[in-house]
Amino acid sequence: MAGKKARKQFETPKVDRVKLPTNLSITRTGIYKYRKVVPADVRHIIKKAEFKESLGGDRRLALVRHAETDVASAA
Repeated sequence: MAGKKARKQFETPKVDRVKLPTNLSITRTGIYKYRKVVPADVRHIIKKAEFKESLGGDRRLALVRHAETDVASAA
């Protein structure tokens, strides 16, 4: 391939990511979701099998909201 300049291959930087807690997930659209199973002996009182909440698209804010939601659901 004479006459053509070779493009430099750039490596993507490796970022150390903090793993998400097990009850926090991210959707394909980038929204963080909180999900926690309600204990069987309490389900008949709140009439739910699991507690779900959308935490938004910002990672830092989602982690803060997760901490608040997790403490509130444990009480």
